[in-house]
Amino acid sequence: MARSLAAALLAATWFVVASARQATQQRPELVIQTGHSAAVLAVAFSPDGKLIASGGGDRKIKLWDASARAEVRTFTGHAGKVLGVAFSPD
Repeated sequence: MARSLAAALLAATWFVVASARQATQQRPELVIQTGHSAAVLAVAFSPDGKLIASGGGDRKIKLWDASARAEVRTFTGHAGKVLGVAFSPD
């Protein structure tokens, strides 16, 4: 069930990205990334909208390239679930 929730949350994130592009494309795309091995508990967009950070119950933060729809990097070593992620304005 945790994988289903993680997939659903990431699908919702990608749907937002695809919807934002709808004005320039004939039809929106939906891409599901399954990078976390436990529930996704936090999601944030970078100020320029180019990156997405996600944190989860697997104690990882993943950085995603929104336009390429690909994982850029995984940050590990957190002692517990990642309950929040944020980008600095600069």
